[in-house]
Amino acid sequence: MHRLKNIFILLSFLFISNYVFVNLSKAENLSLLFYNLENFSMGTDMPPQSVIDKYLSDEDKIKLDHKDYKAEKIAEVINGSVEKGPDIITLAEIHNTKSLEFLISKLNKNKHSKVYDLHYSYVSHSENASNSQNLALIYKSNIGLKVLKIEEHFVEVNNSELNRPILQSTFEYNKEVFHIFTLHLPSPSHPTKEREVVIKSLKNILTNLKKQEKNPKIIITGDFNTVKQEEGKVLKALNLNKNIVDMRSYADKKTSGTIFYKPNESWSNFDKFLVSSNLLTAKNSDLNSEISIKKESFKVITQEGKDASVKGKHVLVPNSSSFYPKKGQELKETGPSDHFPILMKLKVGSIINNKCLSLFL
Repeated sequence: MHRLKNIFILLSFLFISNYVFVNLSKAENLSLLFYNLENFSMGTDMPPQSVIDKYLSDEDKIKLDHKDYKAEKIAEVINGSVEKGPDIITLAEIHNTKSLEFLISKLNKNKHSKVYDLHYSYVSHSENASNSQNLALIYKSNIGLKVLKIEEHFVEVNNSELNRPILQSTFEYNKEVFHIFTLHLPSPSHPTKEREVVIKSLKNILTNLKKQEKNPKIIITGDFNTVKQEEGKVLKALNLNKNIVDMRSYADKKTSGTIFYKPNESWSNFDKFLVSSNLLTAKNSDLNSEISIKKESFKVITQEGKDASVKGKHVLVPNSSSFYPKKGQELKETGPSDHFPILMKLKVGSIINNKCLSLFL
């Protein structure tokens, strides 16, 4: 009888140990990328003829004899930003659904796709805007991401509907729920108060969200169009300074910014990830799970193929005749946008809380 009891205890311990191992192995990373595409629509932004003549081989010139040069360059930058490509991509300055579908086709047919088996699906984007100032969301449809909500919040400035709404998307992954808000604030040439109006609208949305959900996990991203001198004033409009953290504080200090503004001859960090502070220490003891930001994962993508598994590394240069005065030494070094994309990672998965762990020690 005593021997049977010992066997039972041993089997129970092995079962529990196996259960612990399975729980620990469920933790996974989700990569998030934001990219302002600089007025992207199908068949736009071929390189200047002078650049083509100077830098391109005859073979490369033949490759340019079609209308998807910029889309292919964008796909290369996005797919090369992280191994297997980002899991969630938010975009600014994309023209319409047709342009978005065209870009998705390039992401899926990219030269790395056979290795990474990318399957992107777009969810929603605003087509209420004029020109190419729309927002978009793309996510991998084959990794278990569940979309709970997509909503566009329209903002009025001076009694007219602003053509840059706030795009809210809510996901569930590994039983964890998180919210992403994508913005594209009015240009720096517009009065500061216009950007403050959008931020205050976001604050109202977040206030209502907190009434519906206890301690929501929040990620705010986009092009804030705020020069350095204005950043504090615009973000103060959120009135959530202690609860919202700018991931820029964890960035590589060697990276000067995400865009170079030629009139002022200075770098700015227009593009941001702001996260709720509970994402930096978040734990849910009831579910024995967690979702948190990997602080060291925040990057401004200044180099295509920065990940070791991607070939063809080269430094990107933001390309815009009006914003950036310098071109790459080779055409391939010139980026497809006047902005650099930004990237960060979420760690989502099961954990063992202290009380549970103490039972096995």
